[in-house]
Parts: sequence; structure tokens; C-alpha cells
Amino acid sequence: MRALNALLLCPVLLSAQTVNTTVETTSGPGVKMTPHSVQGGTLLPSRADSEPGARGVPFGAFQLMRAHADPGPLNLSTGANTAKTIIKQIDDARKLGVRLVLTLTGGAHSLYMSEINGVYQFDRAKWDAQLMTFNTPAIQDAVARAVEDGTVIGDNVMDEPYVSGEGGGNTWGPRGTMSKARVDSLCAAVQELFPTLPAGVGHQHHLFEPSKSYRVCQFIVDQYSASYGSVTAWRDEGLEMAKRDRYTPLFSLNVLNGGDQDKGGTWECAGTGGRGGHAPNCRMTADQVERFGLALGPWGCGLLMWRYDESFWERPDNQAAFRAVADSLARVPGRTCTRA
Repeated sequence: MRALNALLLCPVLLSAQTVNTTVETTSGPGVKMTPHSVQGGTLLPSRADSEPGARGVPFGAFQLMRAHADPGPLNLSTGANTAKTIIKQIDDARKLGVRLVLTLTGGAHSLYMSEINGVYQFDRAKWDAQLMTFNTPAIQDAVARAVEDGTVIGDNVMDEPYVSGEGGGNTWGPRGTMSKARVDSLCAAVQELFPTLPAGVGHQHHLFEPSKSYRVCQFIVDQYSASYGSVTAWRDEGLEMAKRDRYTPLFSLNVLNGGDQDKGGTWECAGTGGRGGHAPNCRMTADQVERFGLALGPWGCGLLMWRYDESFWERPDNQAAFRAVADSLARVPGRTCTRA
């Protein structure tokens, strides 16, 4: 497997001025982007080709490294970490030229839930206890070095904080249990332990307290599904929120459940990439992976796909789509997953 250069990413630049410029690759599979209007001006990907450390926008998948699969054209992975394995995970990723989004406090929601005052809900003490398992000089040094050389681009402190409900399951407790202010406190805890590590959170920008702002979290893993409508309109809405709140988007594609839905009652998913995890969801087609990936990838500090699935990954048409997106994003100057 080919290794990639281990260089630093360059800073995010979200322009608040309208720029009449088209960014276009000059050779090979590429992405052509034209300016788009949003409130307050046009946002364009940073152009920092002359700055040291630019090595493209990383593109990959949830659980890519865990699958022990040949990453092929992909060079970004995320998945749950443990204190016993994190140093080896970082070393393995560095050798493969794969960059990582850590999930130091990842895994099943149930790991961080307790009955508190008679209500089953998020238990901050359990979350803190998991984070503190990484509080060793060896791990702190390994993470700091990995951030410095670009192997680690951030840590996702929590997945889908908007999920709520009664009785446990894939929830964080009753509605209102989690807030952006509370998630900010999680990001602050990570940064206290790892001062150079960007800390962010995973949720769609429009689903979790869109009228409120993060003050500490530096990025969000913002995942698109076709059911959200126009990918460019959804992206522009997310970019405007990112500019308002000064965080950086790390976009993602829900390739296994985010294609065109089959609402005809048969759940055949004809003309799609196949059945998703449950009706009426379908998988994205290779064309959608490429189109959506090129629409989102150049505008964030990375592009992920949920999640590695061998049957989806091995399809030749999907492999071609992955390579087309990867080749284009390799030509877009990189940026850090930090606050603007």
C-alpha cells in the first residue's frame, strides 16, 4: 500500500467576500466549482497552494482501519479508540498514509448512560472516566506528535447529540438532555487533556439547535443524505452556519442509508445502490457518491463516508467513484479542523 506524505494541514479560510473565481483542476479527474451566493457573501475553499503543509483534503470512511482493508484511494478513517490500542492505531495509520479522526469517547451510547434521578440519560461521569483512560504521558505524546505530523486531524467527542427518547436504546436521554453548551464542555475537556488536538462533534448542522452556537468545539462531522434535498443548498446552509459560529465542517456521506428512498412499499430500491439498513432507505449509487462527494469534499477539512462495508466497497463502479473523488480532493489545498 502506498504511503502518503505526513505534512501539516493549512488553516481554514472562509471568505466573507464575494469572489468571482472558478476553481478547476487542470488534469485528471477533477471538480469544477463556481461561486455560490449565501447571506454575507460567497464562501470558497481556501486557496493556499503556496503554503507549506497543503496535501489535499483527506477522504475516507468510518471503520476503514478497523476493517484491515486495503484503503486503496482512501486516506481517512475514524472509529472507536481504546487506551490499550490507540498508540498502535496511530502508528499503523502513519505507516499506511491514512489520517485519523479519533473517537476517544466513542462506541455505543449505552457506555455513557445511567439512571439518574429515575431517568435513563447521558452520564457525564462515565464519559469523563472513559476520556481519562487516555491520560498517560505516552498517549499524550503520541497524540501530540500525530497532530503535528498530520496523522490525526481531530477527535469526535460524541455522535448525534440530538438523538433523544425514553427507555434507552440509541438515545442520550429525554429531549433537551444534550445541548450545544453541554457538548462544548466535552470539547473543552478533550482540549484540556490534549491541547493541540482539534475537538469536534458528529451531527447534521440542521438537526441540532441550529439557532444556537458552539463556542469551543472546532469542527462538526456534517453528514449528508439525499433526503435532505439539494446537496449544494444543504452545503451552503451548513457553510453559512460554520461561518457564523467559526467552526469548520468535516463533511460526510451516508452512503449506506442516504441514497434515494424507496417509498413505494416494496423496498426494492430499484435504480439505487441497493437496500439500506431499513426501509425505505437505500444505498447511494456510484454516481451519487461522486457527485455528492465533489459537491461537499472541497469545502471541509475532510470527507468521510458512513461506513466501511465490504460489499459496497468492492463494487467496481463504487471504486471508480472513490478514486475520482480522491483524485480531485488531493488537488484541493488542505486545512485544519480548527476554529476559523
